[in-house]
Amino acid sequence: KQAGKKGNKKASVKQKKLNKKPAKKVKKEVQEVEIDLGKVNPVAASIVMVTFALMALLLLSGTKAFAYSNSIRNATRYFNSHRYTQAYEELYGLDIKDEDAEIFNKVQTVMYVNKQLNSYNNYYAVAKYPEALDSLLKGLKRYEKYIELAIMYGIESDLDYVRGQILAELESKYNLSEDKAMQMIALEDETEYSKQVYDIINNLGK
Repeated sequence: KQAGKKGNKKASVKQKKLNKKPAKKVKKEVQEVEIDLGKVNPVAASIVMVTFALMALLLLSGTKAFAYSNSIRNATRYFNSHRYTQAYEELYGLDIKDEDAEIFNKVQTVMYVNKQLNSYNNYYAVAKYPEALDSLLKGLKRYEKYIELAIMYGIESDLDYVRGQILAELESKYNLSEDKAMQMIALEDETEYSKQVYDIINNLGK
């Protein structure tokens, strides 16, 4: 029995020593994470870029074409309703195509005279009456210069319409008849012309 006890005791001590042995270190292996950088085909990428560029170009061209056509339509509509300044503004800055040269020439010809009527309105609004009168008289003079061109384009009635507005303003604002106005624009002496303009202005309040 004693021998058995001693044997059991030794076995117990041995087991305790085994339990006290440090655990084997587990070697940790760090695995590199595989990074997929991807593979882009340069040719395919170029095709995509060119395709997008062409689509953008087509979209821009389509937008410009629509804007151009819209401006031509508006200009024609304004011109036919005697709104010459608005028609001119629609055409301003456009690269006019050959098929639209007719409406452009019509608008431009009328505006040679109508611009003077616009100047008159601007001067009169700020009480610059001599300059306003001068603009009206210059409008009559330009009418005489461009009436033949207007006849050629078939817009004599349009130029006559603007002339009628000028004569109406001369009569109502300056008490100036058509005959007197025509005499004044025929003057070659600028000093005499200026004198008559200021005489008319000075006599308005009398």
